[in-house]
Amino acid sequence: MRAEDGLGMAAIQIGDPRRMFIVNPTLVGKAHAPPFVFINPEIISVSKETEETEEGCLSFPGVVVKVDRPVRARFRALNLYRKQFELEGEGLLARCMLHEYDHLIGRLMTDYGNK
Repeated sequence: MRAEDGLGMAAIQIGDPRRMFIVNPTLVGKAHAPPFVFINPEIISVSKETEETEEGCLSFPGVVVKVDRPVRARFRALNLYRKQFELEGEGLLARCMLHEYDHLIGRLMTDYGNK
């Protein structure tokens, strides 16, 4: 993820079937920390307000697709120490969490298609 300057990565993208993903720490306000870990994440809520913008994915180098996503999303997950936490993200953080969660449920950005 870091080598390609990615914002997140799901375990399934590297062949690991566990329900987990990581997010670039700069998106959660911790620029020099290790990636932020979400284990067994669940979506608690999303905003009705959405925004359509282009997304890329480390699984599809060079491919960009317009995706309409909620502007805000709240997740519950376990961290590396198996402590439950909740995180609400807005803008790029929300988009990243939703994108990585999509990988865990078998949905890819290419499933949204270009409009």
